[in-house]
Amino acid sequence: MNRINKLFQEKKKGILSVYFTAGYPDLDDTVPVIQELVKNGVDLIEIGMPFSDPVADGPVIQHSSLVALQNGMSNRKLFEQLKDIRQTVDIPLILMGYINPVLQYGVEAFCQKCSEIGIDGLIIPGGESTTIGKLMVAYGFHERLVDLAREGMPVYGTCAGMILLAKEGEGMAQPILGIMGLAVKRNAFGRQVDSFETELSVPALGEEPFHAVFIRAPIIRSLGPKVSVFAMLPDGEVVGARQGNLLVTSFHPELTSDTRLHEYFMRMT
Repeated sequence: MNRINKLFQEKKKGILSVYFTAGYPDLDDTVPVIQELVKNGVDLIEIGMPFSDPVADGPVIQHSSLVALQNGMSNRKLFEQLKDIRQTVDIPLILMGYINPVLQYGVEAFCQKCSEIGIDGLIIPGGESTTIGKLMVAYGFHERLVDLAREGMPVYGTCAGMILLAKEGEGMAQPILGIMGLAVKRNAFGRQVDSFETELSVPALGEEPFHAVFIRAPIIRSLGPKVSVFAMLPDGEVVGARQGNLLVTSFHPELTSDTRLHEYFMRMT
């Protein structure tokens, strides 16, 4: 059992996850920060890989990334710092950052280093689905992701991820994984300025409504026979679905403090 599964199995609520930027405030602070967080009872740590153009982040993370890069932080330096981390730290460690530095380092080499060090997960924030699809093909992700999903690996796609998993896309001509029985429409609610938040009924998460954030979101136009509705808007539009080990939502659960959806997905693993 991996460390993330073990954590969620042993601790059902009150899990404390903390994010910090590697190499901030000083270059060699990465490991001491991790050790201090562990000492103070943190359950899971997300280690930010600084990037020069963190446009999807707020000013705090933008500033910490800038300082870390000025300090000399890079993925190569980060791996050097973390090489012996498992001698003193047992909690789950997750790397979080943009795809660009991963591609620059080399995808296979990056994954190999993560495995050697004992990294438990990798978070790559979503983006524009056409670009993601082209990068998957260019760097050899596409076939491997399809194989892993068909072998039963749980996959959760939010927003652009929903588009990539779908078999069909209305008005789309782009690389997709095509492994989930969905037909979707991109930007179904309009442009960026039409983004919105609302309360959703998601029966699988309990009776309490789920606060959902929609940003240039897609929508599900039709469902295949093996796909079940996971979430709907009050007007009946489907914005979440599940097909076995595959889960998709039009909205971004990571932008709220409600962890129920992430916990639901962890249970799928």
